[in-house]
Amino acid sequence: MKRSCICLITILALCMMSVTTGCTAFRVKQDIWRVERAVEIRGEVTGADKGKPVIVVLVRDDGRKKVIRNYSVRYGPGSFRFLLTPGSAYLFAFEDRNGDLHYQKGERAAWFGGTTPQKITLKDGEISEGLVIKLSMDVPEGTDEVVRPEKTEEEATLGRVKVSRGQVVSLDDPRFTEDKGKEGLWQPVHSAILNGYGLYFLGPYDPARVPVVFVHGVGGYAQEFRTIIEHLDKTKFQPWVFQYPSGLGLDVLGNELVQAIVELYAKYRFDRLVIVAHSMGGLVSRAAVNQIVNQYPNHPIKLFVSISTPWDGVDTARLGVDYSPVVVPAWKDVVPESPFLQGLFERPLSPSVPYYLMFGVVGGDGTDGSVPLTSVISLHAQDDAIRIYGYPETHTSILRSSAMIERLNTLLRQKAL
Repeated sequence: MKRSCICLITILALCMMSVTTGCTAFRVKQDIWRVERAVEIRGEVTGADKGKPVIVVLVRDDGRKKVIRNYSVRYGPGSFRFLLTPGSAYLFAFEDRNGDLHYQKGERAAWFGGTTPQKITLKDGEISEGLVIKLSMDVPEGTDEVVRPEKTEEEATLGRVKVSRGQVVSLDDPRFTEDKGKEGLWQPVHSAILNGYGLYFLGPYDPARVPVVFVHGVGGYAQEFRTIIEHLDKTKFQPWVFQYPSGLGLDVLGNELVQAIVELYAKYRFDRLVIVAHSMGGLVSRAAVNQIVNQYPNHPIKLFVSISTPWDGVDTARLGVDYSPVVVPAWKDVVPESPFLQGLFERPLSPSVPYYLMFGVVGGDGTDGSVPLTSVISLHAQDDAIRIYGYPETHTSILRSSAMIERLNTLLRQKAL
């Protein structure tokens, strides 16, 4: 049987071999080096009304003019976070009173630094935190021209990366193939620049149908969900896929999923949403769910289903971190008892999000062919699950299991409509 997901034992072996293949190893090392050089900006917005969209914009000066390089959407006052390449940047935030995701004169806003925008300069790996942007009506003239929004459409271009926020595509799109999934694991930055990432729609948005977000795992890709999507009741549900470079740190990926969901919620105001995640995608999704629930009491998530997720990590990831010449950032997060895994269960999952745990097991070795059963049915995860369902399937064949798909569709009808 073809195994489309890469287990961590295989990852480690491939990594050791890749270091001996010259140019391939150089490209992988160079890509990871770019990730390690990344700088981070953290802060909070104050002075906004609860329940109103707040847009935080990161602006860079290219020598000729200020250019938007990233943005973050949230509701009401609270925190923001950006990961970017070393250099200088400015921050601007505004309260989107009319809900069009664009800044206009008359909306409460502010630059970091007040009426004189303050430049933030960071070197390799540095973090700037504790930054506060206090919104007011005292905004410098010409600001609306500087932050003219062209980044909140279905596909935004942030620096050299295209980010989807509801771009309508086919599941046959070449960005959703197995090769692209592997590329996203080994060369996450290169993959993001070449292929883009984000939440994609498989058809035009329909307010009458409930969105179901599918989140793949390590080295995964959207086409792995083809059988499930084909059996989805399209009269009641609309499939969305979160395609992302899985080699990045899981906290970064979880935050990106949050941003995608929150921005689309600001645009469409759907009142129901489902997340279905496979393998490591469950870890990314749980991080996103935790963040959304904590920030937004009236969130739209009505169902969360994980399939074959290594909730307690995988021991072989520790070998990769300790001994591999090239360490993919995501591995550090799936090491058992990593800070990321511990943080996932610092508090119980909110009862407002019905959670179901599904897993496969084959043979007598206590695994599904990739992940130990003890990790997949972690007691931490079981404590939060309404119910768990096991199937005689491998780590990837479970995505094509008729019994699992029938159960998933039952849960969708019962919990999401």
